[in-house]
Amino acid sequence: MMFTHTDDGTLQFPWLVRYIQKRSGDLEQNLFKKAFARYLKTAGTALDISSGNSLVALLREKGLTTYAVSGTQKKLLYPDNSFDYLTSCGLLETVPEQDRKRIFSEMIRVTRNMLFVAVRTSGFSGLLMLSALGAPDIFPPSLLSLKEFRALIAKEPGLQLVELRNAGGFEKSFVMAVLQKTV
Repeated sequence: MMFTHTDDGTLQFPWLVRYIQKRSGDLEQNLFKKAFARYLKTAGTALDISSGNSLVALLREKGLTTYAVSGTQKKLLYPDNSFDYLTSCGLLETVPEQDRKRIFSEMIRVTRNMLFVAVRTSGFSGLLMLSALGAPDIFPPSLLSLKEFRALIAKEPGLQLVELRNAGGFEKSFVMAVLQKTV
């Protein structure tokens, strides 16, 4: 079936939902694969904090001992500098502004080396446009602009931005920051 009606009378397009979910997952995975190939040089430990697509398989392929937690936790129950690497995908843009700095600071606190943080900003994206038209439940509006993401990173002492990259093409709102902890 090409589309279905919902209780509120709107149309849903199951094929479009599947396409958008697969394509967005692929974009995020590719951003991480490129960054991992460039910056993950040694074995160690990693923590994956996700609100959606998990990166555990990619991290294990790199030989890392990997742990995963849900992005909904208020405080990470690990000591300072517990992990060599931290990955986060799709979390910061879903968090209200008043909680974002605290969550980001927790990420930094438990990491001793590098953070790989991917977000979907409020910039233009072909997938977001398609989602708004035919599958609005997939991507709630992002609460984070690229400018706000850069400001969040810049406000953290002891953190250096190594690389900021987007998925390119019509998907410039899918952004990843590679951050080095310097303290």
